[in-house]
Amino acid sequence: MLKRIVAFILLPGLLIGCDKIKQTAEHIFTHASVEPSAVMQVEGQTLYLDHLKSVIPDGLTGQDSVEFVQNYMRQWATTQLMYSKAIQNVNTTTEIDEMAETYRRELIVNAYQQQLVVQKIAPIPEDSLRNFYEREKKHFPMEGTIIKGIFIKIPTRAPHQSKLSQWLRGMDDEDLEKISTYCDQHAVTQEMFLENWTPYNKIIQLLPDYVSPDDARLQQSTLVEQSEDFSYYLRITEMVKDGQPRPYELARGDVEYTLTNRQKLEYIKNFQDELYRQALQNGEIKLLNESGKQP
Repeated sequence: MLKRIVAFILLPGLLIGCDKIKQTAEHIFTHASVEPSAVMQVEGQTLYLDHLKSVIPDGLTGQDSVEFVQNYMRQWATTQLMYSKAIQNVNTTTEIDEMAETYRRELIVNAYQQQLVVQKIAPIPEDSLRNFYEREKKHFPMEGTIIKGIFIKIPTRAPHQSKLSQWLRGMDDEDLEKISTYCDQHAVTQEMFLENWTPYNKIIQLLPDYVSPDDARLQQSTLVEQSEDFSYYLRITEMVKDGQPRPYELARGDVEYTLTNRQKLEYIKNFQDELYRQALQNGEIKLLNESGKQP
């Protein structure tokens, strides 16, 4: 794509060597091992063709590509010019240099710490995760209500609804097989979410009228609603309300993250303490008096 557009790039008041850039681009596309080709120089800084290729967003074509590259080159040149002007006019960059060096050190130290924890921190055993969850589950509350169960919508005149109600009360393997067969024959809509936690509002909106999760009818075996044309059956086998502790399987990711992060922080602290202790012992840290000498 870039090979098609670099020959037409213009900066205000400046014609970029169109033919030369096109030739250079074609050369790079056909010779992957050559050194990157320069397309612009400003204040001793060089912009390379391969960098231009890397910053063009995916899917950008035609005139949009041309405009993007043109704007990028202009902004790149302006940044170099502004930096050069700033260096000439800012009285001192000492504080900036110190801040940059501090940030650089922090980045390097952080990279080393990440390397350490990857090498030293082992995966947390499942029983440890579960034990922590049981102790701290109040700190992993649900946001919204979730349920497991079955929802069925059938025509009002569908046969054997009393048997369907009986099967929904039982819910053993034989009952579930009969429910499935019945739904295949008569159901307009069916949602089987016995194994998967499902947002309460996703299911309850299938009923003709809203039913609060605190509605006493939900404590019964099966909630049955009627409209002129349909019968609605909602059998809830499990419910976790908003604010209650999340089920372990939903909280597990956060539990693991919390415990792993604690392990990382503890390991890094112990490593730093030991590093400091050994440095003192080996004389790598020298405590000086007011005159700048060792006591």
